[in-house]
Amino acid sequence: MDNQKQTSLIKKVLIIAGSLIVCAGMFLGGFIAGKNSLGKEIDSLKYVLDIYHKYYYEESDDVFGLISDALFDQYSTYYTAEEYDLIKKSAQGQREGFGVSFLNGSNVIYSVKGNSPAFKAGIKKGGKITGIRKSGEIGFATINSYDDLTREISAIGAYTDTDLRVDYKGVEFTYTLQKQAYTETFVFYYDNTGEYVFSDENGQMEFLRYGDNTDYPLSVSSTAVIKYTGFSGTQKGLLGSAGQFSKALEKFKADGKRSLVIDLRDNGGGYMSILTQIAAHLIDGGEGEKKLISVAVDKYGTREEFLSTQICYDQYSFENIVFLANDNSASASEALMGAVLDYDKKGIVSVVLEGKNGVFKSYGKGIMQSTFERPFTGEAVKVTTAKLYWPITNTCIHGVGLIPGMNDLNVIAESAPNNAFIDALSIIATN
Repeated sequence: MDNQKQTSLIKKVLIIAGSLIVCAGMFLGGFIAGKNSLGKEIDSLKYVLDIYHKYYYEESDDVFGLISDALFDQYSTYYTAEEYDLIKKSAQGQREGFGVSFLNGSNVIYSVKGNSPAFKAGIKKGGKITGIRKSGEIGFATINSYDDLTREISAIGAYTDTDLRVDYKGVEFTYTLQKQAYTETFVFYYDNTGEYVFSDENGQMEFLRYGDNTDYPLSVSSTAVIKYTGFSGTQKGLLGSAGQFSKALEKFKADGKRSLVIDLRDNGGGYMSILTQIAAHLIDGGEGEKKLISVAVDKYGTREEFLSTQICYDQYSFENIVFLANDNSASASEALMGAVLDYDKKGIVSVVLEGKNGVFKSYGKGIMQSTFERPFTGEAVKVTTAKLYWPITNTCIHGVGLIPGMNDLNVIAESAPNNAFIDALSIIATN
């Protein structure tokens, strides 16, 4: 079979297979064939898949992944039962491993997940892993690339003492840790007295002083910073990110703070249910009421309204709320900023956009995904189902993002590279 015919066949497989993905519960094609157009598609699909698996030269083990990639946008996907089980655990914050991710396929640490073994060991983002030594080994395996890194890490079993050698701008440190199961935390709080984190190191999740505040230097006592890494962690109380955010604001209130910087840089969003809880603390109006936070409109024009939990804004006496965002601030992050800007009656809300190559914007994801789990098998499909709109101005930022000067709101570009936090403090000082 020549390349053109091969390409034509696989395209037909991917196109026809849409009916299987969307109507997975009806995978009885031979039984309903000829009954209707869907039955004909499923019958044709069965025939084409038989040919594909029997003859196609470049057969894939992940045919349904290929199908979903071809049919849907980049935010939609097919999950096997095993993959979806991991997704559900991740939504609750349940993870396994060291708790580090890496920058663009390199050995540079991009992030360290809260409450992970790496976080508890003291590892910080920005360092480069240059060596790994497993328990019982004498010397370090040298790490020069991402391939070296993944090869060595994949060979390490759970609960095995491991030394990681990390280089921070020419200064090397060695950390000992294990791959373990852990509950990820998503909120970090900073003020002039130190950095505060959520950790279960003492056997239960607690809000603890972690050390000095070196990430967000603050000379004034009236300002605090919340770094919020994701609208995930769906468990209740301090095991979930909504409970962690609320607890951090309890300290903000108890200490008499008035100005809040919320760092949403690299926060890619998450669950609407968490968004509605976070927004209740930050939108001005209707104390004790449930207010509209976001509107989803599907392809049929049907509206779904997302309401906050009971508004508790007045108890904090905010004088300033300043968001920090970048081109990785997406989805629920953008929806939160939009709702808080829309309800800003006193003109105290600002967004400072960190730039990249002279471009200042957030990611621009104003759409919503819904996940459909197939009964009995456990597999699932996550698919884009609606566009999202801000609650008052009816703004949809999809494909655009938050940009400087939008809607005459106080959305501004940072004044110089890596100056977003300093700009936030300047805004607070002049208000």
